[in-house]
Amino acid sequence: MKLRLRVINANVPMTQAGYIMSPRVALFLESVRDGNGNKAYPEMAEGRLGIYPFMTTTSVPDNLGGGTESEVYFGDFAQFMIGDTEQIMLAASDVAAYDDGGTIRAAFSNDETVVRVIAEHDTQVRYDLAFAVLTNVTWGA
Repeated sequence: MKLRLRVINANVPMTQAGYIMSPRVALFLESVRDGNGNKAYPEMAEGRLGIYPFMTTTSVPDNLGGGTESEVYFGDFAQFMIGDTEQIMLAASDVAAYDDGGTIRAAFSNDETVVRVIAEHDTQVRYDLAFAVLTNVTWGA
């Protein structure tokens, strides 16, 4: 697959490589059959695509490019970093308002205090070439 080849050709160590895709794409790949009716990707029942694991998330959009396209990501997750700040911003108000299932509620009117907590996080890869993205995926459309 061209995603794997792109990462392998970048000399990435491939110590924790894997795929990320939308559930729709995974379900489509699980249903693909060869000319004899056999599953084309039987290993997907074990959480792998080829020899590498895959995970699904609805955070991968499947409504791109006219509403039917998605993306598939492949990379070495040993090269993926998550950064957290050690600061938390806290704010409280007894006059704020909030949405409660379509109804705007005023904290003052309800004798409530609204609390907001903000923590900052970021992600980065050590090497840009440690990940590859397949775009314009219409599998399962």
